[in-house]
Amino acid sequence: MSYRSVFLALAVAGAGIAPAAAADLYTPPPPEPVFEPAPPVSALRSGFYVGVNAGLMRGTYDVTVVTLPDPPYSGYGALVGVQAGYDHYMDGFMLGVEADMGLSSLHHDTIDVFGAKNSSDMLWLSTLRGRIGAPVSNDFLVYATGGLAVAEMRMERGPDSVGRAPGHESNIHFGWTAGAGAEFAITDNVMLRGEYLYVDLSEERYNVARGLPQIDNTYSGHLIRTALSYKFH
Repeated sequence: MSYRSVFLALAVAGAGIAPAAAADLYTPPPPEPVFEPAPPVSALRSGFYVGVNAGLMRGTYDVTVVTLPDPPYSGYGALVGVQAGYDHYMDGFMLGVEADMGLSSLHHDTIDVFGAKNSSDMLWLSTLRGRIGAPVSNDFLVYATGGLAVAEMRMERGPDSVGRAPGHESNIHFGWTAGAGAEFAITDNVMLRGEYLYVDLSEERYNVARGLPQIDNTYSGHLIRTALSYKFH
């Protein structure tokens, strides 16, 4: 074999080895990391809150004079107040407690057979309620609520055609309330709510004016309101 043949054989062998060696030296780049977005954080979280509320009331006064019941009278008015409470979120539901108090313009008046103007007013309403709710999404909650209701009522009678002097008296009525609502988290801290409450108050006796019979008065009615709260996480 000539030197030329040997040289060609070595050249061919080297050409085959070089790509294999290069392949052995090549390291593929690491795979690109797969981005997985974090699960959304719910805005409905446990915490204390404070806020303001406003609504409309419609109710019925059931008045009894000397054990002879008068027809029920309807009254209308607005309520503006404040609320404070605490919510605790667990797996799939919420438990909370809330207290609120509002000034009321609920009013009814009528003229009796002696020409005197008689009026009934609710001056304020306060409730202490439990709440139980179920989150529909990360920022929307529906709930039921119920508990104690307390209100101050005032009855007033003007002068009449036979010269009897006017008079008035106020009483505190205790009772219960129940209802439902829905709450939406505008931000992590700001909550907007719509709520319905039925209110039923006890019967109390009024001595409105000297020389007039005692009057027994009770109240039941409906409250629809909206509320804005700030929650501290």
